[in-house]
Amino acid sequence: MLLGLAASATMMAQTTYKPQLTKGLVKNYNQDITLKVISQGQDYDATIHVEDRYEVTYASRDSAIIDYTVTKLDTQGPKEAIEAADGDFGLLLNKTLKASYNPDGTFRHILNAKELIDGTTGNAKQITEELFTDNTYAVKLQSSLMWMLMGKTITTGMTENFEVEHLNRKRTFTVSPDGRQVDVKITSGMTEEETKAWLKSMLEKSGQNIGDNFDQTYTTLKTMGMADIKVEGNVHINVGADDWVSSGESTLKMKLLGNELETTIKYTTR
Repeated sequence: MLLGLAASATMMAQTTYKPQLTKGLVKNYNQDITLKVISQGQDYDATIHVEDRYEVTYASRDSAIIDYTVTKLDTQGPKEAIEAADGDFGLLLNKTLKASYNPDGTFRHILNAKELIDGTTGNAKQITEELFTDNTYAVKLQSSLMWMLMGKTITTGMTENFEVEHLNRKRTFTVSPDGRQVDVKITSGMTEEETKAWLKSMLEKSGQNIGDNFDQTYTTLKTMGMADIKVEGNVHINVGADDWVSSGESTLKMKLLGNELETTIKYTTR
């Protein structure tokens, strides 16, 4: 009977995460990222160290403004890794993204997108134009360890679909009885038809003229093992009493178009 009660309590565990948003609150984090890439003769390992900062610069009953800045970026690895880190974190190195949030910590709107975009040129400008839109940035936040819980009531066994770079994924949550620890299992969430549509879109974006022969192209890619999109991941999040993430770790393994990528991220406060 006791085991049954314990199991029932675990199944019912749920917590609403609403981060403290008071003016002047500052949160400093380290992200230590390791990459392992197997990519058709371009295999490499890399490490990325990021130090970032959140500051609540305005807070009311209706909204809050949070300034986000990357204060340090150190990438050890080949050119591909450096370019990837620069395109993700480097755009905000010693720059501030100002955004408004609802009182429960859910994202509303980027306030200085034009300023950030106008401050870049060349390829960086194109990336910022794509990234610093409300829709794209909201998707980025919802896929991150830091923000995936914000404003949500999480129940053990709860599942949700989310998107990263137009790839659908699914995550399943487990919450500790006190709500201070959350484990997340991530899996692929795409049907074969969605996979075909995504591959077709990627080929078209790369400039390939696929005409009416895509079904044959897809069959060929599938035979070669290059049409599989598989994602497996685990996330462990420790949450402080103020409902901000205090630490966490995620591991994600992805197989895409014959390439394999393994990413580990460790989040700590400083």
